[in-house]
Amino acid sequence: MKKIRIGFDLDGVISENAIFKSKKIKELYNIDLEPWQLTSNIIDTFVPNKSIRRAIGSLSALTIQPNFVDKETISVLKTLKSLDIELYIISRRGKSNQGIEIAKNTIEKLKISDYFKEIIFCETEEEKIEKIKEKNIDLFIDDRIEILNGISSNVHFPLLFDEYDLIKKGLLDFEKKYVVINSFKLIMNYVNFLLMIRSAISELLTKSIIHNPNKYEIISYLNNIVVKVDGLYLKIYKGDSTIRDNELILYKNIENNNMFKEMVFQGIIKLDIEYYFALFKPIHGDTLDNVEYNEKNAQNIAESIYSFIKLTSKIKCEKFGDINGKFEGEYNNFKEYIFNFQHKTATTLYMEPMTRKYSALPYDLLVQYEEYFNINKAYIIPVDLNFKNIIITDQFEIKIIDPGALIAGPLEMAYGEFCAHAYGTIIYDNFEKLICQSDKKLIRIYAILLLLNILAFIIRNNIMSPYLAKPFGNNKTFFELIDEHLKFISQ
Repeated sequence: MKKIRIGFDLDGVISENAIFKSKKIKELYNIDLEPWQLTSNIIDTFVPNKSIRRAIGSLSALTIQPNFVDKETISVLKTLKSLDIELYIISRRGKSNQGIEIAKNTIEKLKISDYFKEIIFCETEEEKIEKIKEKNIDLFIDDRIEILNGISSNVHFPLLFDEYDLIKKGLLDFEKKYVVINSFKLIMNYVNFLLMIRSAISELLTKSIIHNPNKYEIISYLNNIVVKVDGLYLKIYKGDSTIRDNELILYKNIENNNMFKEMVFQGIIKLDIEYYFALFKPIHGDTLDNVEYNEKNAQNIAESIYSFIKLTSKIKCEKFGDINGKFEGEYNNFKEYIFNFQHKTATTLYMEPMTRKYSALPYDLLVQYEEYFNINKAYIIPVDLNFKNIIITDQFEIKIIDPGALIAGPLEMAYGEFCAHAYGTIIYDNFEKLICQSDKKLIRIYAILLLLNILAFIIRNNIMSPYLAKPFGNNKTFFELIDEHLKFISQ
């Protein structure tokens, strides 16, 4: 297998230039702008004069930039080098030989040239995009959205470097969803994913289960890592033993496993800790968030999801809460579990200004509706039945490709979990008809709690602006859904 390859842009990613531009535009044009207003994705808004933009950009490119954007740059580069990862700088410098020489001087001033296998300067944006593809880069960090748009189908992890948190603050939006980072340390999360994938594929290659290891596609990585390789689907469980054990034993214990993909191989890889992985046969179809469906289709989908929840609920379990691989929860009391479950969520929501207004909401609901949580009987219920985890086959049958975590709790919690993802769609309208005997207010309360948990997950993983985030396949934002459910339960 080839080594992992990571590429970096230079200006605005490694070397700081926005502060320089801010000083120069004041000095030359008497225009007062903060550095963030002069970053590549937003400068057009604040400097509409194209001639001034070009002049400031050229001056920046012809000046040695001796400061790092991130003071942790050297530390991260050392770590990457120690992991035997190939590092590249690929930067657009235009036609000017002087600009290239200045860039080389900047790199020397920063003392980073020895970390890179190759440093490549390109004349145009198009040439830069083609060079990234040609070098078969696995992960590339750039501060320009246009570059990521050009490489997104070829690079496993195109990372947008947002030094000033413009996206998180709602000052910058873009159509495609990329991983957004504001520090070099965050790169390591995605490097670890690549290391895990490489280790698992190497194991499968050694056992002659796969034969073409270098061409693979990362399908998802937010909870567990799912990779398409050699026509099969590799799933790596990201160190959460609860989710890992639960999914694997669910395949063995559910009555109708035709709703799952077929497992080919199961193994363990060892990096910093042990990670379990499994290999599955492909399912021909598309995830539910990408499928167009009519009323009849929506009814069939709703009935299948309801049947799946009922199937898992037939497995015998004891106690409440997260289960530990043998269908036994960690709590004797459901109320204690649901209360403790909210602590991490509430803390995360408070630390993020956009969601602070919701930070007390989990506990407010638990106190106000305390009688709802006096639960005596537990069922095995799946968590994270989002539309991305459900495949609709060519025959329009559903397959659960990721049941996520399993919890021992009330059935209404399972219904509320699906409500969190699907409310507002005709699929949920049909699903609601199937659970008409259940308490609608309780289901909405669980939906709110689970929406808040997902929002907290988005914030902790710096995925995108929480204000703009939507469940997969849903046109409503998390904020809109939470507010609608709050309105319903207050009636």
